[in-house]
Formats: sequence, C-alpha cells, structure tokens
Amino acid sequence: MARNKQKQAQLIAAIMSGLSVRDAAAQVGVNYQTARIWHMEPDFKQQLADARKLLIADALDKQLSIARTASEVIAAILGDPSVPPSVRLKAAEGVLDRVTTWLELSDLDARLTIIEERHAAEQAEG
Repeated sequence: MARNKQKQAQLIAAIMSGLSVRDAAAQVGVNYQTARIWHMEPDFKQQLADARKLLIADALDKQLSIARTASEVIAAILGDPSVPPSVRLKAAEGVLDRVTTWLELSDLDARLTIIEERHAAEQAEG
C-alpha cells in the first residue's frame, strides 16, 4: 500500500508537470488503467486538486512579485506621448478591465462572507 501511495505521488507530480494521465503513467511505470482508476478515487482527486492549488498559488505569487514593475511600465506607456494612441488606449483598457474585475471579485467576496457568516450563525442556533 505504501508503494501505491509513492507511485500515486509520482503520478501526481508527472501530471502536474504537464503530462497527460497516459504519459504520466508510462513515465512512473504504472499501468494506464491503474492510473485511470486512481484518478477517479476521491483521495487521489483531492491530492491532485491540492497540488494544482499549490501550483496556482505559486504562479500568483510570481505574478504579484512583478505586478509593481508591470504597473510602472503601463504608467510609462500611458504617459508617453510618443507611444501611438492605439497602444496607450489598449493599455488603459487593460487597466480598467482588471480594476473592474478586481472590484467585482471584491464585492462578491464580501457578499459571500456575509452569507457564510449568516449560515454559520443559523447552524449554531439550530
């Protein structure tokens, strides 16, 4: 059983590297049908989901680390009259789109928090 867990961890790592389930199974030396069965198991699915969340979190951390530089570049483009107006417009639209998205997500997050708090209070009462 411990060997299966080790092979499952290797399979998850191979999938996270971008391989298909079939190719990942071949790489780690697991029969494709076995890999498909594992792929359907709740524990494996959860481990794969957790690995994906870590990968996404890592990517977001990298993006956040360069966000200030990106903002400065966009600000420079917007303020440079030698940059063609179409390029400046595209930069401005990009900023406005992202700010709008951020505001909408912030609003949804606040509303969801209220709903979750009300739900928790109702559960505690009854």
